[in-house]
Amino acid sequence: MACYLAAMLLPTITDEALDELRGANARAAEVFRVRTSYGDVVLRTPFRAEFKRFQAEILDEKKRADAGERLVRACVLAPDLPTFDSALDARPGLATTLLGPLVDKSGASGAFSLD
Repeated sequence: MACYLAAMLLPTITDEALDELRGANARAAEVFRVRTSYGDVVLRTPFRAEFKRFQAEILDEKKRADAGERLVRACVLAPDLPTFDSALDARPGLATTLLGPLVDKSGASGAFSLD
């Protein structure tokens, strides 16, 4: 029962809805869906200024705790922010879960090779 209730926090985003969001957000480098045990979230990669702000905030002791959530919220395309915020109220760690793939898709995955 607990898994069923957890999945109800966020909707399931269909492939068609994802395609529509990709078309409507062509300016973003990438629009992608993250499937969590609480439902789906569609994110766009952050713009350069947003990522720079995030980097500055994680170095600022007073802003560090909220930096990841702020970046994730800026990049959420679906569900709508009130629905997403309700899910965060119920599961505050959800923003941290989403931050990993968001940072990775931003190009900061650390994957490189040296010759």
